[in-house]
Amino acid sequence: MQVVVGLAIVLFVVLPIALLFGPWWPFGMGSLVALAMAYPTVIYLANHNIIFTFVEQGWFRIVLKAGKFHRIIKPGFHVIGIPGIHTLHSRKMSFLKAVVKEDGAVEAKVHEDEGVNSFKSTRYPYAVPFKDVEDKNGLHMHGLVIVKARMRRPRVSFFSESDWYASMNMEVMPRLRNALDEVSYAEAVGSTEATEETEEAARRRMKDVVNTLLNEAMNARGDDGLSSIEKILKLCGLDISSIDLASIDPPDNWRNITLAPYEAEQKAKAAKHQAEASATLLDDTNQALEAWKKVHPKASQEQIDEKQRELARRAYLKAGGQYQEVHGLENAGTVVIGGGGGGAGVLLGGQNSGGRRKNTGEKNGTGSDLGDLESP
Repeated sequence: MQVVVGLAIVLFVVLPIALLFGPWWPFGMGSLVALAMAYPTVIYLANHNIIFTFVEQGWFRIVLKAGKFHRIIKPGFHVIGIPGIHTLHSRKMSFLKAVVKEDGAVEAKVHEDEGVNSFKSTRYPYAVPFKDVEDKNGLHMHGLVIVKARMRRPRVSFFSESDWYASMNMEVMPRLRNALDEVSYAEAVGSTEATEETEEAARRRMKDVVNTLLNEAMNARGDDGLSSIEKILKLCGLDISSIDLASIDPPDNWRNITLAPYEAEQKAKAAKHQAEASATLLDDTNQALEAWKKVHPKASQEQIDEKQRELARRAYLKAGGQYQEVHGLENAGTVVIGGGGGGAGVLLGGQNSGGRRKNTGEKNGTGSDLGDLESP
């Protein structure tokens, strides 16, 4: 309808004035009158994208010729072309954009417009939200990645790729998953007793690490010689200027899900490690005694017992001066060197004539103040 109105104004108002009255007006005043009437007509047509059009700064438009891509027009006044043959490309724009809330937090908001025929040429903060992406310990994280990009190759974005926004997401998300798979939120926080300030500091550190890993992955070149950022430009027409992890958070009940089991696992690993170290220490001590006996084959039992006590004292000092009794072995006069709080350590002691042996300094029997070394 707008095309019809515009053509009617040109054909039945502007041209008749110029043709009929122009020759009779002195000094070409008829042409000036016609021009004066044509000017608002052209403005009207341009505002309605009929024959002419305006493109604002920071935007561009696409001209189609008989339905095919013809050219891109930049900011300024332009002639579209012949009505019915040359038209402006119009499409639905749907994606998620990053917006800042009143409290300063960043969130993803749906941007959806029908029949858009003018497109941004400036950088734009596209939002890539994620949910249930697992970290190294399997904790489901959620958050938001902001991709700042501008549409550099519109012909590729609109006519070679059916959904440029989805294609961009498909390049970003796998790299984000790989980055999160290398870090652990529970390890960053460290304890169920962590304060809110401690947890917030840990979250910031983790965000910085993941952001660095993500950017490294996006810029790393693959087997085809292209990085993910270069692929997005080639396949989607988007020129990415920055990628930033805006937020990363665990589920609300993450402490019960992950941190408590994580602490138990770490304690079990520490106890196992200490037990293995203590077993090695015990084995080394027994081997040292056997080696000493070979060098001193004529040593008396009293000398062997004294050497055994000396090695026991060395083991005690090497284990950090800690020991604890082993329940169930009371009659063997056994203690555990280096057990600490984990309950694992070097076994020392053995059967003696005095019954149960404690660290009392008594000398009766074959035991010492630390007991006799047991064979493993």
